[in-house]
Amino acid sequence: MEKIWYLKRLELFSGLSEEQISSIEKNSNMIVCEKKNTFLTPEDLYDKVFVVKSGKVSLYRETEDGKKFIFGILGKNEIFGSLFSYKSDTDEYAELEKGTVLCVMDKSFFERIIEKNPSFSVKITKLFGLKIYEMEVLLQEIAFKPVISRVAYILLNLAQKFGVKDKHGIRINIKLTHEEIASMIGATRESTTKSLNELKKLGIIQVEKKKIVITDVEKLKSVRFGETDYRKDMEATLI
Repeated sequence: MEKIWYLKRLELFSGLSEEQISSIEKNSNMIVCEKKNTFLTPEDLYDKVFVVKSGKVSLYRETEDGKKFIFGILGKNEIFGSLFSYKSDTDEYAELEKGTVLCVMDKSFFERIIEKNPSFSVKITKLFGLKIYEMEVLLQEIAFKPVISRVAYILLNLAQKFGVKDKHGIRINIKLTHEEIASMIGATRESTTKSLNELKKLGIIQVEKKKIVITDVEKLKSVRFGETDYRKDMEATLI
């Protein structure tokens, strides 16, 4: 299928002229991830801008002790790359799920598109501001909240981006491993698994075909903000 067909259907590029869409088509490449867990290094991301057409991309950094810290999971219409890094010398990595489709272009070309379209510039500025805000909130959660509250925050955040309604509640429509969730909240896999099991016993979440379903959003929000004593609720479910 022609690349321009994909580009025209990306919400991110809505509002751009036919000429600008055609220019993006000529100055970009489409990457289709055909292998399981393909990785992009800081060198791959340098001076490039990536737009997610479909699939799942996990952005992460490696800590000083060699552990992976996932600071973002991206889906359709989201952007990453050098233009959206917090540092001019990016140390970000990206892991692509099999089947993910990306549109990639040079940072300099993308900046010219922004300069020529004020409304598009505003859209990009808002996206970048939102990314910074989400990172600040995540760091606050990691620094001050217990593991189960961090898990609740991440699940609510992912539900906003990837959630679809089903008969049981809101299904987070991407596959998530306990290791991935642990890497997002700065916790061990064991403590993350324990927290997920507690949420399941409370009837707040359930797992269907490797996807998490939030069955009680309000109760999950209470756990996130520490507004309920979930341990007492746990004891009640065991009586």
